[in-house]
Amino acid sequence: MGQRPITLSLAGKGGFCDHTFMKCGYGFLLFLLVGCSTADERVQSRRMQNNKSTEKIYRLSHEKVYEEKEQKLVKREPYPWENAADFPKITMNMLRCRGCSSNKERTRGDKAFTDCNGMKDHGLPYVDGEEFVYPVLVSLLNKVQNSLNKKVVVTSGHRCPKHNDYLNLGKSRISKYMIGACVDFFIEGMENDAEQIVEEIISLYKEDSDNYCHFTKSKSSKGTPSWRNKEISISIQKEGEHSILYKKDHPVLSISVRYDRQKGEHVHLDWKHAYQGFIVH
Repeated sequence: MGQRPITLSLAGKGGFCDHTFMKCGYGFLLFLLVGCSTADERVQSRRMQNNKSTEKIYRLSHEKVYEEKEQKLVKREPYPWENAADFPKITMNMLRCRGCSSNKERTRGDKAFTDCNGMKDHGLPYVDGEEFVYPVLVSLLNKVQNSLNKKVVVTSGHRCPKHNDYLNLGKSRISKYMIGACVDFFIEGMENDAEQIVEEIISLYKEDSDNYCHFTKSKSSKGTPSWRNKEISISIQKEGEHSILYKKDHPVLSISVRYDRQKGEHVHLDWKHAYQGFIVH
């Protein structure tokens, strides 16, 4: 019988096809490249170690790198020509929202709060076709500034919903700040004399009619004092926007409007006016 030639096939089940062989080739090449790169890094690292040199620095026992001096805040004395007339007049623009998108993110539990971008994002509350804050706030601040002959510094006025959430960490969904009915401030040179400023405000109301000149004093559950008459409420705030954003450790005064003289009605705070009462740019 004649012999038949035997043919070996590398394809099919159990064999190596050209595609598999190419994969193995690429893998081996990648291994060589990675190995060479790692070897080069090791050589470079050894060279850097060998080229290192150290030198000891000697100092005498009494020597110091620098002398640390206690920092003291020295307030400038006013110039002779400076008086109340020279202080900036308090205007509605000073009560605009002070949010800033670059402010650091704040958290409460697993929820994060970011700030708005203030007047770049939105305007003041919009009432009857124009921007609005309660006029008594602007008027009172100017009167106090003139009567005390000291500068009033506004730390917080209108707050949009996002800025309000950022400051309160979502605890207070609505506030009178959101409708332009509240302002926080302090007076330069009287940062720790809040009650004296309250007395000055009360004395200004004594010139008013009997409906508004009578104030009653009370304390909150936290022991914070407050004074109120028919039109406004005054409280001393130890924590707030001034301490969070401006790192001020002294208290500020907060005035909120209770009664609208012009309309002859109490100030109402509701979701619609707080969340939809301003124009977004």
